[in-house]
Amino acid sequence: MTWDAAKLNDLARGFQPAGVIFAAAELDLFACMRGGPFSAGDAAHTLKCDLRGITILLDALTALSFLEKDAQNYTIPEDVENLLSSDRPGNQLSMLQHLSNCSRRWGKIAEIVKTGNVPPREPSIRGQEADYASFIEAMD
Repeated sequence: MTWDAAKLNDLARGFQPAGVIFAAAELDLFACMRGGPFSAGDAAHTLKCDLRGITILLDALTALSFLEKDAQNYTIPEDVENLLSSDRPGNQLSMLQHLSNCSRRWGKIAEIVKTGNVPPREPSIRGQEADYASFIEAMD
C-alpha cells in the first residue's frame, strides 16, 4: 500500500464514528428511545442529558444511519433496535459497552509507552459494576 495524506487522515479519524456509537451504547439510548418517534427533548429528559449534547449525538447517529430523522423527530430502524437495545435477544450492546471501555484504555497508549506504567482503570458513566457486567455478557 502507498500512503498519502487522505488515507492517513481517514484512518486517524476512525475513532470518531466509534465514539458516537459508544456514547449511545453507554447511555443505552436505543432501548430508552424505542417505540416510536422521539424528539431531542424527549431523549434529554428520559436519559437525563444536556439538550444540546444529546441533539449533537442524535444528529451524529442520524448521519451514521443509526437513526432516521423527520423534521424534529427521530426513529430507530428495526435492525438497529434489534442490535443495540439491551432487552433484545442477541443484541450487541454489552460488546459495544466493553469496547468503549477498551477504547478509553487504548487512548492512553502513549502515556503507557512513555512511562511504562498502566494508569488505573476509569469506569464509564455506568460505573465499575456495570462495566464488569458488560464485559462478562460480551464474553458470553
